[in-house]
Parts: sequence; C-alpha cells; structure tokens
Amino acid sequence: MDAAADTRSLSGPNGPAYLLRDRDGCYGPDFGRLVESFGTEEVVTAPRSPWQNGRHERMHLTLKKEATKPAAANVLQQQAALMTL
Repeated sequence: MDAAADTRSLSGPNGPAYLLRDRDGCYGPDFGRLVESFGTEEVVTAPRSPWQNGRHERMHLTLKKEATKPAAANVLQQQAALMTL
C-alpha cells in the first residue's frame, strides 16, 4: 500500500475516532496536526504513566519474554513459534 492509500484509509467516516499514544518525542509537533486533519482525536497519556496504555505495555512484556526464551530445536520450530506472536 502506498502513502496515499494509507491516508485515505485513515480519513473519512470509517477512520478511527481517536488515537491513544504516549508522549514520546518521536512524534513531533506535526503529528498531532496530521491526526487532526483526518478527523481523529489524539489522546495523549499522562507523563510516566505506562498503565494508561495497557495493551501496548503488554505487547512489550510479551516480546521481552519471547525474546529471552531459548531458541527452538530447529529453524522450522522457531519460525512456527514466531508466527504465533
């Protein structure tokens, strides 16, 4: 999908009503204006409050646990395990 198709899928009546995000500086000041231009409300979590975005934090915990597990017996088993994430 190209960038134009990505932006079309985010705008209009079928676009998301809101976007929950943390205060990471990687977003920059233009990000909020872009989200607003799609008609989506930007909801920013409080500083130092990871519990306000539990699904995202749970994903990080799962990735950390899976990354520290020993590798599978062979490459095929390891690939199968990774596909379940």
